[in-house]
Amino acid sequence: MNMKKTFALWLLAASLMVGIATVGYAQNTTTTSNGNIASATGDQRGPQVTVLAGCLERGSGADEYTLFGQMVQWWELKSDGFNLEVFLDKEVMVAVVKSPKNDGTLTVTNLALVSPSCLSQ
Repeated sequence: MNMKKTFALWLLAASLMVGIATVGYAQNTTTTSNGNIASATGDQRGPQVTVLAGCLERGSGADEYTLFGQMVQWWELKSDGFNLEVFLDKEVMVAVVKSPKNDGTLTVTNLALVSPSCLSQ
């Protein structure tokens, strides 16, 4: 991978992490009944966001996709907010949360195109 692509990938990763951290910090407070702001308890906080990168392929079910990482890792993904089919056979970076169904599928909350092909995998 050339230096420009490596730098762009690191910059993209840092931007995603800062954005996620900002959203996460903002969600760690709650407003009490009298209008004061207080720290949120564990069950009041939003789901934990994870950032993954890899090659997006078609998954095992309808509207399910598989992200293949570099270290023989893979994750089952789905999304209501992104048309993942547009990103098939492309290298992407995604922010994900556990599915509310807790079925092992991860739900995509943010997506960035890293490369128009999966050649670097």
